[in-house]
Amino acid sequence: MSFHITCQQDFEQGYLLPIFQHVLQSVSVRQHEQNSTVDVKQYFEEVSFGLEILEIILCWRFSANYRHLQPSLTEDDTITACFPSSWSSTFLDPNFLPLFFEIHQIIQHNEQLNKVAYSCLVQLASVQGPVFHNDNARKEYICNFLISYQALVTRTFKYVISNNWDSIICGEELSGVGQVAKSFLSNFRLQLLLSIKPESLQVLESIGALTVGTIQTLPPGDNVEASHADAQDLFLEFWTIFIEEESARGIDQGIGNMLAELGLSSILIDIASSAFRIYVQKRMEINPEEVDEYEPMSDMVLYSDRLTNIAVLGRIDPDQSLEMLKRILGVKVTELKAIFTEQVKSDYNLHQLYENIHWLTLITGHIIADYAEGEKNMIPRSILHWTGKSEGASFFEVVDLVFQCLDILTVEADSNLLSDISPALAESLLWFVQRWCSTYLLLVPSDYYSLSKTMIEAFSTEGRGIVILDFIIQIVRKNFIIWNANEEVLKQCLRIIDEFSKNGETRNRVLENDGFKDTISFLFDSIEHFPPSVQCDLVQSSATIATYASSDAIRQEYFVNFDRVLSKSLLSQTGRPDFHSIHQNGEIVASLMSTLDMFCGFAASGQPQNQILIFQTVSKHFGTFIAMTELYHSSLTVVSQIFRLFRTFLENQSFSQLLLEDRQVICNAVAQMLQTFANNNISGQSLILYEKREFNEVLFEVISVLHNLLVAQFKDYENNSEHVSATNVSEILFVGTKMIAPLIEQDFLDEPRNCLVFSRLITAQIKHFPEKLPSLPLEVLDNLVKGLEYGSKRPITEIARLAYSGMSRMAQFAVEHRQESSALAHYLDHLVNIIIQNLFFEDLRDDIMEAAAEALFSLLQVRKEQFYMAFNQIVAQQPMEMHPIISKEFSQFATASELALAQASGYLEGAGHSLSEEIGSPITSSLEFRNALVTFEADLTRLLSIMRSLLRVK
Repeated sequence: MSFHITCQQDFEQGYLLPIFQHVLQSVSVRQHEQNSTVDVKQYFEEVSFGLEILEIILCWRFSANYRHLQPSLTEDDTITACFPSSWSSTFLDPNFLPLFFEIHQIIQHNEQLNKVAYSCLVQLASVQGPVFHNDNARKEYICNFLISYQALVTRTFKYVISNNWDSIICGEELSGVGQVAKSFLSNFRLQLLLSIKPESLQVLESIGALTVGTIQTLPPGDNVEASHADAQDLFLEFWTIFIEEESARGIDQGIGNMLAELGLSSILIDIASSAFRIYVQKRMEINPEEVDEYEPMSDMVLYSDRLTNIAVLGRIDPDQSLEMLKRILGVKVTELKAIFTEQVKSDYNLHQLYENIHWLTLITGHIIADYAEGEKNMIPRSILHWTGKSEGASFFEVVDLVFQCLDILTVEADSNLLSDISPALAESLLWFVQRWCSTYLLLVPSDYYSLSKTMIEAFSTEGRGIVILDFIIQIVRKNFIIWNANEEVLKQCLRIIDEFSKNGETRNRVLENDGFKDTISFLFDSIEHFPPSVQCDLVQSSATIATYASSDAIRQEYFVNFDRVLSKSLLSQTGRPDFHSIHQNGEIVASLMSTLDMFCGFAASGQPQNQILIFQTVSKHFGTFIAMTELYHSSLTVVSQIFRLFRTFLENQSFSQLLLEDRQVICNAVAQMLQTFANNNISGQSLILYEKREFNEVLFEVISVLHNLLVAQFKDYENNSEHVSATNVSEILFVGTKMIAPLIEQDFLDEPRNCLVFSRLITAQIKHFPEKLPSLPLEVLDNLVKGLEYGSKRPITEIARLAYSGMSRMAQFAVEHRQESSALAHYLDHLVNIIIQNLFFEDLRDDIMEAAAEALFSLLQVRKEQFYMAFNQIVAQQPMEMHPIISKEFSQFATASELALAQASGYLEGAGHSLSEEIGSPITSSLEFRNALVTFEADLTRLLSIMRSLLRVK
């Protein structure tokens, strides 16, 4: 490895810069000859070859940075090109940067060369490192770059305003210009850029004009060239980066001081306002009939980044942007009222109206609030400052208009207007409510250093917050009723309920709210009318929020209701007198699947505060679930769902929360489930009756149940032996593994998810119960070792690491208990052979080398002789002339190994206790041993590879 690094360094120091300079000179000569040369084809061939070499060198990652050559078009958000100080004179040559821009101007109509040219410009826009001796050198470089880039932007802008959108080149040019702009803004400090006057101001004004022009000239609708849309996104992202960097310096208290001093404040406001205004106008021009699919949720996903960037621009002058949205949305609300409230017959185009409201809702939602999953979101600082300074009347008015739209469209279920309402628009409006709730519902003034009086009066608990909460709860309830069969709308309603649980104040207020209690009771009583996936999510969301109740009494009240609904749903089918005779009826099976899904959702809400309550509800039906496993043994879909319930239940349980008898109830239920499954599926003959995919799904759930049982056993207890011995988990695991191992075939393990869960189970058993290994039946030990061997050869990093971890733990146990582990000798020898095979005859990746080294080091402590013997057998199979070279390499590795082993032996003798007493601190291989193994493996692998190549030639 060091040899290769040395070679790279020698090449970089002695050859790379001369090659770069030579190619530059050659391209420069051809560039100047181009004006008088008629052989265009030859010119393009020579320039193409030279430009590609320059691109490779500009993308070079020097050995000092421990990086390799990277692709020219990287997907990283920030591209940085670092060059040493010896390159300074080349990069600061006044003719250096203009050459690349001149080449681009000539070859821009050649699509392939144009991409290479822009790749070079992107790299040149990000140059950093010792190539700049000081800030003055850096400024000189940036100034030269900006002068050439300004000419490129100006040229591109003229092309854009010509509105020649038939040419693909325009989109590619815009995209390239945007990539370059983003690159230099991401790599050079804004303060440094703006200090280069007037070049930086001219470039920013030109990019602003190009941004506005790009939005203005894009055809309305979504059916535009991808390169044009990408270019628009790049320019919007450029301004987002610019604004957010200045935001960190104080833009949220008005426009930054430096921008004001430079006279850029008004320029930035003009650019942001123009871009925002034109974008909104363009969106209003969209004809929904020209859009292939009107899917608002896909809009929220597909255009999330664009909407976020537009919102950043809108917040530069929120008064102007929200006033515009209020004015347009106010007209739309008036039209809605005319249709739905006043029931005026008119010629309104409902599709166009819905499309406009949809986009106004999305844009408004992105401006007024940021959103991050799983946390309470704060008011954007620019909005906070603006409303504190001017009271922000348009902010409250536009929010009120969106709520009015939702209120108007939330009609009664028996209304004759329901057929005219778009569920997609209802979903968009509910999305807005969710986003608004994440920031403003029951606002807590103490969370902010300053909050306007108007904001407090509008949204806090002391103001109208409770009134708005009541309104939202009723809206959610009504939408569950009118859209009871629409899965997407109902799931959006559930996301609003999820928002209630993210803030303690909101959560407690909601749980104590009589309207919410009534709504939850109503929804649970009507739960069979909702789609199955919604039933599951409804139970999980309700149980999750109830879990965090401020008092045990409130939590108990909700969970009693959950228990009633779940038990009622299950017993409504299994409690029927004729259940055994009609259990295969399609409606009965569908109803049971929905019920099991609800139990899964309930179990998935498990937290320390509710685990006992969940256990009490689920465990009372263990007998029913076991009986169903027997009754439906030929219906793999049902069996899979039952095991999925147990898997989810155990995944969210901790035995530390339960009494000993409760833990034993769970273990007994799992054991009975496994035995029932084995009795009906253990024979190969029965397997041919099943759809293979369904059977593999059942196997996955069964293995997951076993693994999660072990995790639940040790969660919060670590390796407390007294606790572990209290239940028969280890017996269940090993017996279960013995049952399912014969059923596992290659097609099951070919699925990464399946292989991973099986590897976790194998390794976890060895890790937590190594003392059981010597007394296990040979069949079970065979299965464990085969699982380790298979996992070590898988290309998935986590699986391979798990396998080597299992090997290491088995060997560590043998080191600690040499007499008791004599029964493992055969298996340990086999593991030594596996590691040797993997190290020298397989493509062992760097990311698993450390795990393999740990496993080998542990095995060497107990089976060193087997390693030497197995390695000597490999050497004996090689040509005689290779033996001295291999022996020399091995001698160096053996010396490092013996030293590391001696150190480990001294640790054991001095410690006076076993590894199991030092949880989380096993003896690991020394750094010297790992380095020696890496070097030995790399050198020997190359030697063996060369020999195999020579043999093939012969």
